[in-house]
Amino acid sequence: MARATDSNITSRRNFLVGAGIASAAIVTPLAVVAGVPVAADPIALLAAEFEAAWAASDEFFRNNPTGATNEDCERMFRSVCDLANRIADMKATTLDGLRLKARALMWCDEEVGFMDGNTTDERLARGIVHDLLDLKQANA
Repeated sequence: MARATDSNITSRRNFLVGAGIASAAIVTPLAVVAGVPVAADPIALLAAEFEAAWAASDEFFRNNPTGATNEDCERMFRSVCDLANRIADMKATTLDGLRLKARALMWCDEEVGFMDGNTTDERLARGIVHDLLDLKQANA
């Protein structure tokens, strides 16, 4: 008499092995997705790029106040300005996005000095920007 369980064992074994492989195939991509670093966030990447460009520009102008060519100065200014324009054009949908816009506005104020506090609207704008940037430190 043939054992009915032989084919069942093979079938179960094949099923379990197949299920294990299928589970690994499903779980692995989820682990990769879950393991994506926070820096992959577009706002975080743009913020890092902006802060690096601003720091490089400040460093350049500190070290080359009069010895730089107009082209060098324009190149350093333009790199930060282009990023500030990208930031200005984006729709901020998170607090981090608003903070990034506030940082870009602070760069503009440093370069142009339009929020010097001479009028109520300038004081309000400056206060909003500083308060927004201070929120990050208070929540950290």
